[in-house]
Amino acid sequence: MKHRKLKPLADKPNPTVERLVHAGWFVRRNGRMVTMLDDALGRALKRSVINEVQHSALERYALHWLASGLGGGLRSVNLDRTVRGGTSEAWLVHRDAYRRARAAMDSPEAFVCDQVACQDVRLTQVGLMMGYLSESHGREKAGEVLRAGADQLVRHFDRSR
Repeated sequence: MKHRKLKPLADKPNPTVERLVHAGWFVRRNGRMVTMLDDALGRALKRSVINEVQHSALERYALHWLASGLGGGLRSVNLDRTVRGGTSEAWLVHRDAYRRARAAMDSPEAFVCDQVACQDVRLTQVGLMMGYLSESHGREKAGEVLRAGADQLVRHFDRSR
């Protein structure tokens, strides 16, 4: 019996130097895996506005929002959606999960969580949307509301297990 040599697996491509410079210090390294955290939610985590548990709950919330089709933007065509009479089951499951999670939050918290986690709006801009004239006060208040909303999401996702 002839033994075949297994080809070594190609290393996953690393981010370019330009991408790392753009991300600045908003990068998480775990061994050889590099995660960019330069979106609004990642910046809130790196600046200790939210903790890891709150970050993962907000990521899960944003995933349900995106997978339910509310994200818009460019996507590939889902042929199952038209063949099976309008919507796929996964799309409906994610939309239902997003709506239940949003209903578990109070109105200001839901607004801020939608803006930061789903729409990728920075805390400073959310604070200005909330009516604060000072960027620093607005950012601070938006961070407080984001933390409160993330705590509500953590409780909701723990109950729904």
